[in-house]
Amino acid sequence: MQSIRLNASLRDKIINNALLKSGVLDEEKQHELAMCDFAKRVRVAAFGGEEKAKLVDEKAARIQQIEDELSEAGCANVYVNFNRGSDIHAAFNGLRICLPYGGDEDSRYIFLLTPKYDKCLFSATDPLSIEFTELEAKGKSINKKKDDLKTTVTSILNSVSTTKRLIEAWPEAKELLPDSVEKEITGLPALQIADVNKLIGLPTT
Repeated sequence: MQSIRLNASLRDKIINNALLKSGVLDEEKQHELAMCDFAKRVRVAAFGGEEKAKLVDEKAARIQQIEDELSEAGCANVYVNFNRGSDIHAAFNGLRICLPYGGDEDSRYIFLLTPKYDKCLFSATDPLSIEFTELEAKGKSINKKKDDLKTTVTSILNSVSTTKRLIEAWPEAKELLPDSVEKEITGLPALQIADVNKLIGLPTT
């Protein structure tokens, strides 16, 4: 089997493939989405509920429409300063935290009209504070799982210097090699043998 030196770039790719294979990166992504959804619900709660939050957004949309109409009519310096943010600053049982609203399908930040900080204070017994504590604990668990996996795989990779030694020490790691490297490792010997056979005239016909 051909062997390739494990440089920093290749090690990073193997580690990333290990994280992908384990499912921890998907867990991390799902948790991020859950936190963004939570941030939007915190916003709604801070405004006083679904109906009040909807009314705020409708009024803001109407003001924006009037601003656009005035600008199109030729009015100068027509500008309304909305407190639109990509995140909300809230406090749960005294713990301050910044919660992002996330992004849209094009990975652009979502900006929403956001309540003032003093509207985003939640007591320890508030359901949102309890949910935040659970989400925070889950996030820490995912991070620990990710860090532990990275540390373990890195330790193995640091104990060898080539792909050949890696496969000898950890045969299953072959699945973690980048496709280009795996093809190079498994493909080159066959190509070399084929070339030699052609030069010699094998097999005999």
